[in-house]
Amino acid sequence: MYFLLTYIFFKLDPLGFHLISLIIHFLNSLLVVRIVKELSKDAFIGWVVGFLYAVAVTVHIEPLLWLAGFYDVGGALFYFLSIYLFLGRKYSLSAFVYCLGILTKETVVALPVLLLMSILITEGNGRPWFGSLKSVLSKLGLHAIFLIAYALIKLIGVSPLTVAGNDSFRIAFTGPHIANNLLKYATWAISTVLAGDDVWKNERVLFIICLGLIVALAAAWILMYRRGERDFRIRLTTRTFFWTAWSILGVIPVVFLEHHADKYFLIYSLVPFFALLLLGLRLTLLHLHLKNSVVQTLIILIVVSNLYSSSGYLAGQSQKPNFISGTYSLIQKAEVVDKVKSFLEKEYPFLPHGSALVFYRLETASFLNENGPQVWYNDTTLRVYQTNQIRRDSVGISILARRDDHSEKIYVDTTKTFVFLLYYGEVRRYDLSVQRSGDPDE
Repeated sequence: MYFLLTYIFFKLDPLGFHLISLIIHFLNSLLVVRIVKELSKDAFIGWVVGFLYAVAVTVHIEPLLWLAGFYDVGGALFYFLSIYLFLGRKYSLSAFVYCLGILTKETVVALPVLLLMSILITEGNGRPWFGSLKSVLSKLGLHAIFLIAYALIKLIGVSPLTVAGNDSFRIAFTGPHIANNLLKYATWAISTVLAGDDVWKNERVLFIICLGLIVALAAAWILMYRRGERDFRIRLTTRTFFWTAWSILGVIPVVFLEHHADKYFLIYSLVPFFALLLLGLRLTLLHLHLKNSVVQTLIILIVVSNLYSSSGYLAGQSQKPNFISGTYSLIQKAEVVDKVKSFLEKEYPFLPHGSALVFYRLETASFLNENGPQVWYNDTTLRVYQTNQIRRDSVGISILARRDDHSEKIYVDTTKTFVFLLYYGEVRRYDLSVQRSGDPDE
């Protein structure tokens, strides 16, 4: 529905899609401010966490660049909005928003557990308290119904437990990948605070920093716990447990993936991570008898440093040919799409039905093979091939067509086959009539 509505208003103009994604991300950041402010009873920390969340470029950059990134950005919107409504005692509305969330992004599924824990904070004023079972069900009953209905529907589909062993989305509840994934997400979270990704190329150094920070916070927590009175100890333990549990819950749906981990999965865990880090830092410094104004100044310096490193990371990455490594080299792909689409629209405003477009050493996955040209020409009969070999023999002209993981030799109809290649960065038509026995490069 989202893609359909956006297409109705913006057609294929990417500006509209990016604009909506940025607006949703802005709203998510404001929701984060309100949620952290409500749970921590600290407006300053709320705004700082919201700002750090907004500029965590290494986590948000892929969802904000992808057309399909709405699954993550929109999922986060429903996730945070459901929490906000729940804290505002609008339990039924929160449940319906939760339903929208799990229909947008499956990682929202663990939210009811977080909402259950939030009762511990809000109802008990920082002390462990859940109230009666009837009271809890009145708040979370509808969430549970949606969760059970969703689980039943998922049982009908393909389970991530039964897919092939090398599938990216295969889940296993035991194995070393769980600890490895937790370590990855912890170090990636730390890197969002310390600096842009490229500064910490040595993962061992980043791990040592991450471990040192955890040890320092744990030592500070023990010191404050031992010095505090009983009531303070209870509140400290309760709040620490809540923020830590939320940090883990945010990645629980993906931490069991055997072969897939990525920074953007942190989108639900960043908020509690930042809150735990800043609240712990602030409380520790105050216990060292520093003035509150000094503590706030130090935290603001951290924010400014983070903003500077994030903007530097973004500027530096945009100068690289592969904006994002691996499959998602999005800027490079966008340039290919733009060049091919512009060339075809100018040189071939119309193509015969059943035409074949052959791209010589040019990545057709950039425009999803047939899908792009078929949309541009509104013609589902168009075929698209990618090749690195064109030959002429006694039968005729053939291409070695490559698609996914296999190649196939195909003889082409020269009246309906158009071959294109990139020549010094520009798309050119290759004339099959001059093809002898070698490749176009020759």
